[in-house]
Amino acid sequence: MKRWIQSTTRLGALALVASALVACDFFGSTNNSFSDLDALAALDIAGAKSLFIAPAAGASSAAQGLQASNATRKTLFKVTDQGFAQEVTYSDEGGNPITLVKDPSAIYRVNATYLVVVFEDEYGYLVRSSDGAAFSLREVGNLALNPQYHNFLNAPRFQTDSAGNLYYKARPDGDAVAVIRVDVTDPENPTAQTWARVAGKNIQTFWVSPLGRVLYSSFRNGAQIHRIRHETTGRIYAALPEENGMPVWVGTDGNFKYVHSSTANRITTAVIDASGNMSTPTVPTLNPLPITITTLSSYLFRFGTRTIAVDREHLNSSVVELENGASSPRGRISLSTGVIKDITDAFASENYYYLIGKNAGNKQVLIRVNPQTDATKSLLNPGEYDVFKAGVSETDVITFNAQRLSDGAFVIGEISSAATDREPKILKEDLGGKVINLIRVN
Repeated sequence: MKRWIQSTTRLGALALVASALVACDFFGSTNNSFSDLDALAALDIAGAKSLFIAPAAGASSAAQGLQASNATRKTLFKVTDQGFAQEVTYSDEGGNPITLVKDPSAIYRVNATYLVVVFEDEYGYLVRSSDGAAFSLREVGNLALNPQYHNFLNAPRFQTDSAGNLYYKARPDGDAVAVIRVDVTDPENPTAQTWARVAGKNIQTFWVSPLGRVLYSSFRNGAQIHRIRHETTGRIYAALPEENGMPVWVGTDGNFKYVHSSTANRITTAVIDASGNMSTPTVPTLNPLPITITTLSSYLFRFGTRTIAVDREHLNSSVVELENGASSPRGRISLSTGVIKDITDAFASENYYYLIGKNAGNKQVLIRVNPQTDATKSLLNPGEYDVFKAGVSETDVITFNAQRLSDGAFVIGEISSAATDREPKILKEDLGGKVINLIRVN
């Protein structure tokens, strides 16, 4: 029996809770080698701290460079509680291990309950973190896995509202990209429906508020148009500015916010009242200089009631505090160029944000930044590792993929943000090359 997330256009739905999977023998005697994805029912990820995709062990020498060959088999790994990196195994509904023909290509952390694992850049599975039970998203339509165009670089491709409903981009009818909502309020009977679309146009950007309100954008006559869909009435609000790359996000108050060129030093909020009327009040920043961030090169981070954007192409001019609770946001802030001047990637926990790049001496660095004080701390000895990907736990334990420059080895390492010796624990050092992606699960 196939495990599908059902569309509301079809009858019936399979149960999302599969308690039998928890008790089944994942190492049974039957091995359905090279199985089709239709047989996939569970991934052995229970208790995993991190997940990453890397070239399979024994990859050819051509795949040992910074980017693995497309012909190289890709493997999904997990990092266990004990700090070991192990290959993830797959099983069917009977608990029998299977070997899949198609390779994993991406992993996304949706929330504390679910992940999305994608195979061959097309076949998506909603995976429950607690026991690895897997549910196919193919019934809904082909995933649109290209990044959110004209949105922040770390804008989640899979988002949830306060009820836990899942939102993402897909082609439900094989045509234009729309926003899909998977309703998991009844975990025994999940259903999916097209939630937001623009006739004949692909949706490029979207954000979901805690209420389930969706802001989305597409292009018309060369301009990026923005729309808001009301969570209950379905009403569409179109009175928003049209501007390519306009920074838009969900504010700490649950309302959508944006910065438009006509009010470059002001933050505008789209407020919809109980009667369904929308207003757009603005708040000036304490620093009167214009906000110059662009979503094409910026990361967005939230810390309680504070929101910060970091532009990796203009670090010193475009580290911007966009929200600061009841106080006016500071606007532009500066970090020391001696600590870091070029950024290649950024990520965050609830306490800090982290920057990967080069310092003033052009040495590779991994930097922690305190969003309250702007104080920085180097977590690795500069120039020892070239870090490609990283993720951080709620307790600020960082898992990273890097090339060790002393011997050229590709490694998976771990380091505590509180560490003082800047010496990481190496979890795996025989990777076939650079990982495709890496996420922290717990």
